[in-house]
Amino acid sequence: MVTRSQYNIYLALLRGLVDFPLGLNKPVETGDLANMVFFIAVSEDGYRRLNELEKQERSQGGPIQPLMDRVTAVIVLTAFSRQDTELLVQNRLSYDRIKGKFEDRPLIPFTEDFIDFIHQRTRGELRDIIKLCSQVLDVGLEKGVTQLDAAFAQKALEERASVRVGNIAADL
Repeated sequence: MVTRSQYNIYLALLRGLVDFPLGLNKPVETGDLANMVFFIAVSEDGYRRLNELEKQERSQGGPIQPLMDRVTAVIVLTAFSRQDTELLVQNRLSYDRIKGKFEDRPLIPFTEDFIDFIHQRTRGELRDIIKLCSQVLDVGLEKGVTQLDAAFAQKALEERASVRVGNIAADL
């Protein structure tokens, strides 16, 4: 998200934060330090490119290798299975944002074919599952449906797409 000339500064900042207790000029009691964990999220392709840059820097130097040396665990999130998709939908539809807690039942019940539709349409990509479910839920709440199924989801997404296209045309 930053220009190539700026990323040295940001990578140095991240390294400094990771190394924070070591960079102080006075001894620090471990009880005085806050626990810190950094999560650096990148796409699989982005991570592959970071690794390629790190390999290049081994011979010519650069800011990425010192940061990557500090990475202790890499977790690659792959596409969700159908079962994972169902669990995610269940959890998202059961969370009451007003009360800030999970309820026993989803806000709007859903059918098995709804899960199949969402999983097939998103290919199990987490971001897409959340986005499509949010769009379908918004239309479902607006229309007062009692159950989310594949047919309703298809119709809701088509309706949302036509509204977006209509808004874009109106803006032109």
